[in-house]
Amino acid sequence: MKRYLLAACVVLVLAAAMAGILRATTRRAGGTPPVQAFLDAKMRALPELVSADLGAPKPDYPGTQYLYVTGTASDIPGLIKAEWEAGLLAASLADSGLTDVSGFLVTIRDPSGRVMEENGTEVPPSTLVPTSVLPETTIAKRLPGVQFLHVEDIEAIVHARTPDPAGFALHFPDRLVTILGDDQGYDARLIRIDDERGRPVVVQASVNRLTWRMTWVNPAYGSNPEVAPRSSSAFQRPVSVVEAGRNS
Repeated sequence: MKRYLLAACVVLVLAAAMAGILRATTRRAGGTPPVQAFLDAKMRALPELVSADLGAPKPDYPGTQYLYVTGTASDIPGLIKAEWEAGLLAASLADSGLTDVSGFLVTIRDPSGRVMEENGTEVPPSTLVPTSVLPETTIAKRLPGVQFLHVEDIEAIVHARTPDPAGFALHFPDRLVTILGDDQGYDARLIRIDDERGRPVVVQASVNRLTWRMTWVNPAYGSNPEVAPRSSSAFQRPVSVVEAGRNS
């Protein structure tokens, strides 16, 4: 028994020593690289994303540096949300001053691992003068039930319902603008309008910093020539379109 205790103590001492060596080595090496630490911290607010790495340039674009992101989704609205989150992450990294970011590419997989889509865009130089951001309380009064992210400054997520899904789709985007206004006042927004059974009618995502917008209208309610099928989950309680501020 004494031999066993002695051996256990030796093992514990050796383990503690090795842990100390590893911590010291990590400190000497600088720990996690600043860019990766930045990405890891931002991704905590982006649940659809799985990984993000700053990688080699795209083929035929020497001298560029791209952010490669992977995400997961189970349907088209989820696909849009994952792509939107990747855009937020790329814009945030580009504005961080830690490194140059020429663009990003996001690969979305379904739960079985099948690739649903690969999409991305260039990250333009930041030449626009930032607009003043409205307080969250002001936006929340205009859009009851809104959620907020803080990947850059403030991003709004709106989930609403309409009693007239066919009419909403037919008159999109006019009705959406009437209800939600324009994009001024926050950095990005993700909007999902459902019918009264909770089925998606319209999903739209935008990242102002990238001048990038994705819109999807459910084919069950007809198509709209102004939008293209593209890219949710993780929404809080939906509010009715009437509650969101104005008649739908």
